[in-house]
Amino acid sequence: MPSSTSYKLTYFDLRYLGEGSRQVLIYAGQKFEDNRINRELWESQLKSKSKYGKLPILEVDGKHTLYESAAISRLLARRHGLTGADEFKAALADEIVDHHRDVMTAFSGWLFVKVGLKPGDEAQVYKEIAQPTADAQFPVYVKLLKTSGTGYLVGKKVTWADLWVADYLTTLIRHGSKLFDKYPELVQFVDRIHSLPQLKDHIKNRPDNAA
Repeated sequence: MPSSTSYKLTYFDLRYLGEGSRQVLIYAGQKFEDNRINRELWESQLKSKSKYGKLPILEVDGKHTLYESAAISRLLARRHGLTGADEFKAALADEIVDHHRDVMTAFSGWLFVKVGLKPGDEAQVYKEIAQPTADAQFPVYVKLLKTSGTGYLVGKKVTWADLWVADYLTTLIRHGSKLFDKYPELVQFVDRIHSLPQLKDHIKNRPDNAA
């Protein structure tokens, strides 16, 4: 349920490691300050003040500051009922996000070249990184969905794991749709999550970021 708690989420004007937490708050109907900053401001003024020298950062009621994207999302999910129906399902959601972050890291060697965030031969890194990673990891997500049998990754309702995974898969679909030729279940999963009443307006109207 929404509360009077004040949240300020600071991240770049990108999806990547910030969008999962944004969507937890949006799905919950929780008001928050979506503080999107540019890299110049980050490098010149804010990075030196950050505990770990990276984003995102969550400030709560002006009293508490939390770092690390998964830790932030986990707290928000716990506060807004998106961790899972019980303790074990909550642990499964944690497990999936932990694994998913490794998948994001694996794809980044290709994706950052594709969107111009780092130099490289896109065709080469697609062949060497993107396709092998998809073939190794997409069946894992398909199996999770089949095991659950509910349309969600864990249990019978949305968890923060669904939000994280669906959003990153959206980015991969946008930049490498052929990766999904053998995995239509994942495209259907993304459509299902992003068509939820709590999210569909945000998905439709959010900034058209590269990643």
